[in-house]
Amino acid sequence: MMATALGLPGAGDRLDDLSPGGLAAVNQLAVQTVEALAAAPSTRRLDDVARQFLLERLRLQLDRYQSGWAHADLNVIASPVQMVLMIFDLMPTGTAQELVTFAARMRCRKP
Repeated sequence: MMATALGLPGAGDRLDDLSPGGLAAVNQLAVQTVEALAAAPSTRRLDDVARQFLLERLRLQLDRYQSGWAHADLNVIASPVQMVLMIFDLMPTGTAQELVTFAARMRCRKP
């Protein structure tokens, strides 16, 4: 869904996996990324600053998942449910192929 939000082509026919299993997969990716970043050698000061910033954000994401709050993300302004609704508002519908892609995402399967 992030690609659609950023206006990037591709993956327009899919929704993110917002199930507990999908959240676990995203958490595992964050764990692997933290491990890789922590093991990466220093290349220069600016890269180290960027790495520290990314590590801070990822560790906060891991803490949120471990606390259980990632599974309780529901509010009326910014939540996974609202993101799904917004994605359909952002999708183009001007051509027949765009409508096919839109419908495929609604059905959660490839056109």
